[in-house]
Amino acid sequence: MRRLGCIADDFTGATDVASVLASVGRDVVVAFGPQRLTGSEFADADAVVIALKSRTAPVEECVSDVLDAARALRAWGATQFYLKYCSTFDSTSDGNIGPSIDALLAELGLTTALAAPSYPANGRTVYQGHLFVGHERLDESPMRDHPLTPMRDSQLRRLLAPQTAQPVANLFLDEVRAGGETIREALAPESPRTVIADAIDDDDLRALARASDPHVLLTGGAGLALGLGAEGEAADRPLPHGAPQGGRLVVSGSASSKTRSQIAHARSELPSRKLDLQRLAAGESLAPELAEWVVEQWAAEAHRPVLVYATDSLDDLAAIPADERAGVADRIERTLADLAAATLDHGLGALLVAGGETSGRVVQTLGIDAIRIGPQLAPGVVWAEAAVASAAAACDGSADPALPTRSAPEQTRRIAIALKSGNFGDERLFTDAWEQLR
Repeated sequence: MRRLGCIADDFTGATDVASVLASVGRDVVVAFGPQRLTGSEFADADAVVIALKSRTAPVEECVSDVLDAARALRAWGATQFYLKYCSTFDSTSDGNIGPSIDALLAELGLTTALAAPSYPANGRTVYQGHLFVGHERLDESPMRDHPLTPMRDSQLRRLLAPQTAQPVANLFLDEVRAGGETIREALAPESPRTVIADAIDDDDLRALARASDPHVLLTGGAGLALGLGAEGEAADRPLPHGAPQGGRLVVSGSASSKTRSQIAHARSELPSRKLDLQRLAAGESLAPELAEWVVEQWAAEAHRPVLVYATDSLDDLAAIPADERAGVADRIERTLADLAAATLDHGLGALLVAGGETSGRVVQTLGIDAIRIGPQLAPGVVWAEAAVASAAAACDGSADPALPTRSAPEQTRRIAIALKSGNFGDERLFTDAWEQLR
C-alpha cells in the first residue's frame, strides 16, 4: 500500500478525509500544520493528513502553505499525494484550488491532476461536469449565498479554468464506468492538465482512485479516499484512551443552512447563548462572560452539553455592513476559541466545533498539534482525541487580553474533539453526538 500524504484546506476537511481513510483501514494521523509532523505516531502511520487554514487565504499565502505541506509529506515518505478541498468546490475565480493544483504539479514533478469533488454520502455528486448538492445544482443550492465563497456556477470546468494555467478536461460518467483501463488512459502522463471526473456513487470514486497511478495528483472531496484503503471497510475506531470525563461544549461559528438547522433543534434541548454581533463589531470582549455562564451550566447539570453560537439566520450577517463582515467573522472565531480555552481549566472534557474557519482558530488557540481519529458521528464528522495543557494560554498569540492570566502549563491531558464542516450532519447532531462517548 502506498504511503499517502494528504493536504487539506481547512481543519474540518482534514478530519473529514481522515475519517474516510480510517474507515477503509488506513492508520491515519492528522497534523495541524506541516511543522507538527513529528513524533512516533507519524512514523508508524501509513497516511498523514496535514490540515491547513488556506481555503480563503490570499492566493500567495495559500500556495506557500500548500508547498510547505507537500515538502513535509515528501520528507515523511509519502509516495502518493492528495489535495483535499471542499466537496462544494468553495473557491473564487482567482483560486485557491487552481493555483494549489498548479503549484503541486510543479513541485512534485507530476503531470496530471484528477479533480473529483463528489461525496455521495453527503449529497455531493458530479454529472456531465456539473456539481450537484442533493437534487440541486450547486448554483441553485444554499451554497449560492455562501458569505465567503458564493458559488454561482455548477459547471466545474468553467469554475476551474480561470484559476489554473493548465488545460482542463472532463472525464464523463460513461468513461468512468467503462473501467480501470479507460480511466488510466484518460489520466495517462502527457502535458500537465487537470481532469474533472464525474462520479455519482461510491463505486465511481473507488474506481477513479484505484486506477490512479502515482503520477496522478489526487484532488477533491473526502469521498475519493474510499478507494485508497484495503478492500472492505474497517469498524469505527474507539478513542485511544476511552471517553473523557468533564463538561461538554458546542461552539458554532458557521452560518451554513445545515448548521442553522442544528442550532434550531439544539436550542430546544440545550442551554444556549447567542453571540451579540453588534457588541463584537464594537470591539467588546465577550469570552470571559460566556465562559462564566458555561461553567454555571455545568455546575447545574454536569453532563448536559452547552451551546454557544454566532448566527441562526442570514439576517444576522445582513445586519453587519459589508465592509465590516470580515472583521466580525474574525472576532467570532477569536471569541469562540478563547471561550474554549477559558473552559479548559474548569473541566472541559468534550468539544464539538462547527465551521471550518472556527475549527482552525480553536485548534490553534488550544495548541493542539495532532489528533487520532475515533468513532464517526456522521459522514465526514468524527470524534477524535487531542492532547491539551489544561492551564495553557492561547498558543497562537490571539488570546483575549480580558481573560484571566493563567499559570504555567499543567500536566497534559486529553479531551475529545469533533470538528464539523458547516454543511455536515443531521439536525440532531449537537444533541446526539455525545452518545458515542459512552
